[in-house]
Amino acid sequence: LLNGKEITDALLTPGTGEYGKHLSVQTCDVSQFVRVGSNEIQVTLGDGWYRSTSGVDGDRNLFGNDISLLLQMESHGTILVKSDVSWQGSTNGPIRMNDLQQGEVYDAQKETIEDWHEVKVLSFGYDNLTGTDTLPIKGHEVFDGKILHTSNGETVIDFQQNLAGQIKLHVNAHAGDKI
Repeated sequence: LLNGKEITDALLTPGTGEYGKHLSVQTCDVSQFVRVGSNEIQVTLGDGWYRSTSGVDGDRNLFGNDISLLLQMESHGTILVKSDVSWQGSTNGPIRMNDLQQGEVYDAQKETIEDWHEVKVLSFGYDNLTGTDTLPIKGHEVFDGKILHTSNGETVIDFQQNLAGQIKLHVNAHAGDKI
């Protein structure tokens, strides 16, 4: 997010690859989101293709354990902002777990993050950074689900086809309710 606005509609970035050989770098034109004076950048890092359960046997962390960010904002070749030791991080936001196969656990009670800490700066080098050479993953279809109640008392949303995607649902719930 830049000043509270999503800067891209691409999903699951940076995508999959042979991470030991190539780490894909994305570039975005953020000029429409920058304002005069103070600006805020907020980045959510997740397990994605790199650390999630993507192995045939349910293995995790096939490529490594680290979650890292390398960010730089430029204007006309001049670096304006870059990720460094002055940034802050938190592991106490609303996304409690995310996995490409196992899904996401989201705690709406943690949407306001107050638990910030210093970040660690590590050097992984730049030799394997490459520009993105694939089309971005984007949402392009919406399917309405039918709510079904199974004989053992479970509630299921049936999309009447096999698909991969995200679920958007609206519920009336109370703090602490589990859905």
